[in-house]
Amino acid sequence: MSKIPLLKAKLVVPEIPNMVLFSARIKSLNLSGHRAVIITAPAGFGKTTAVLLSLRKERAQMRWYRLEKEDSFLPVFYAHLIEPLFDQEDKGLIDRSNI
Repeated sequence: MSKIPLLKAKLVVPEIPNMVLFSARIKSLNLSGHRAVIITAPAGFGKTTAVLLSLRKERAQMRWYRLEKEDSFLPVFYAHLIEPLFDQEDKGLIDRSNI
């Protein structure tokens, strides 16, 4: 089986825009109290900005994975998901031959 190419751009934490409104509603999300969060809304509703603002103190520990249409192909999804979740030394323990 051929190796799935990783698109590193999908794994980069975006920068917080210069001009944003950190509203009480965003502050009340309490995202830092959870290990994993799924947020859904139409494009342009501020999902990325809300997450970045809510977790800016935890940015160094944050792992990012921007899902796109091709991620519906399970081997692509797994290959990209493994990359940010495991340290380099842990990756040697993962059998990727089935991905």
